Amino acid sequence: TRVKANSMDDIFEAFLILLGLAAGTFICGYLPSCINASPRVMNLIAIFGGGTIIGAAIIVILPECCGIMINTQHKIDELEGKPVTEVVNHDIMRVIGGGIILGFSLMLAIDETFKIIQSKQTAL
Repeated sequence: TRVKANSMDDIFEAFLILLGLAAGTFICGYLPSCINASPRVMNLIAIFGGGTIIGAAIIVILPECCGIMINTQHKIDELEGKPVTEVVNHDIMRVIGGGIILGFSLMLAIDETFKIIQSKQTAL
C-alpha cells in the first residue's frame, strides 16, 4: 500500500506542476495583449518570443531528437542481429539533419497555413 501512496503522491505532484506550467504559460502569453504599446514595441515583444522558442528548440529539442533517433537506430540494429559497436552509426548521422529540417519545415508550413486562414477570415 505504501508504494501506491507514493505513486499517487507523484501523480498529484506532476499534476500540480502541469497546472502551474499551464497557468504560467497562459499568463505570459496573455500579458502582451494587455499592454497599450506602439506597434514597434509589440513587434519587439514578438521577436523576443520567437527567439525564445528558437533558443528552446536548439537547447532542448535538437539534442532530444538526436538522442531518440540514435537510440532507435541501436534498437533496430539489435533486433536485426547486427552488432552495435559504434557509439553513433554513420547511417543514422545522414538522416538526422534531414529529419530535423523536415520537422521545422512542417511546423513552419502549419503556422503559415493558419496565418493565411486567419487573414482570410478577418478580410470577410
